[in-house]
Amino acid sequence: QMVSRKLVDRHVDTKCAFTVVECPNECGESFPRNQRESHLANACGLRASQCPFYALGCSVIVPARDRVQHVEENASSHLLLAAKKMEDYQKRLKILESNAATLERENVELKIKMAANAEKYSKDVIRLEKQAKATLKQLSALEKKCNSEFRSHQK
Repeated sequence: QMVSRKLVDRHVDTKCAFTVVECPNECGESFPRNQRESHLANACGLRASQCPFYALGCSVIVPARDRVQHVEENASSHLLLAAKKMEDYQKRLKILESNAATLERENVELKIKMAANAEKYSKDVIRLEKQAKATLKQLSALEKKCNSEFRSHQK
C-alpha cells in the first residue's frame, strides 16, 4: 500500500499489517499486526480456555497456559465426573434396552394379530365373492324372467 511520507509514522503505528505489536492480553508475545486474531484465538497463553472435562460437568475456564495444570490438579474430581456420567449413561442404556424389549414384544404381538386378521379377512373376501356370484346368478335369472314376461305381454 502506498503511503505518503507525512503519514508513514501514523500508518506504521496504527494500520500497517506488518508492524510488530504486543499481545493485548499482555501474555508477553509479539507478532505482526496481521496475525493478531490468529494469536488471540490459537496461541495466546492467556486466552480463555474451557476445561476439557466441560462436557462431563467441569465448568472451569482457565488461561490456556494453565489448562494442563488444571487437569492434573483436578484429576480426581474429573474422574468422579466421568464416573458419574458413565453411571448416568448406564441407567439410560438400561431404560433404552427395556424400551427396546417392550417394543420388540409389542411388534411380535402385532405381527401375530395382523396375520390372524389377514387370514380372517381373506376368508371374508372369499365368502363375499361367493355371495356376489350367487347374487349375480339370481339377478341374471330374474332379468331373464323379466325379459321373458315383458316379451310375452308385448305380443
